[in-house]
Amino acid sequence: MVRNLFVFLSVFSLACSPKDTDPEAALERPDWALDFLHEVDGIDSTNLWLNEDGSFVWTINGCDFSGGGLGRWSVVSDSEITLLPPEGEDAFLWLDDISFMNEVESVTLTPADTGFVADASDNSTTRWATGASCADCGGDMGPTGQDECEQPFGYPAATDD
Repeated sequence: MVRNLFVFLSVFSLACSPKDTDPEAALERPDWALDFLHEVDGIDSTNLWLNEDGSFVWTINGCDFSGGGLGRWSVVSDSEITLLPPEGEDAFLWLDDISFMNEVESVTLTPADTGFVADASDNSTTRWATGASCADCGGDMGPTGQDECEQPFGYPAATDD
């Protein structure tokens, strides 16, 4: 079931890729946004990837559930990226410290002393770090921990190669 969700997100993100994004967006991405980002405060594995075409995808894997969302991103400055809904949409799903099913209008990513901060339009804030994390599944419920990994989405389309 988890693999099916990742395949769905992969196909969905390709089919719903933003049409009005800057073709030079990859040249504008700050160095800190060229790798996977993972949320650091949660027990579940939560990862974000900014595609070269100006779209993004994020996933959450709690072993006994999974989810995520997609949209488009825009560079505001060398120290700020804004995540926005897919073209034609008013909101996208994002996480806070309680749920991963929150609709928000935007999220602002900025570097911080301990990694990165994501401030959502619903006033929630999450902390992120560079690199990908994968959930260690096998306990009774949810992850027993997280490990660094190269491909948290479970499909090869998550990289720009």
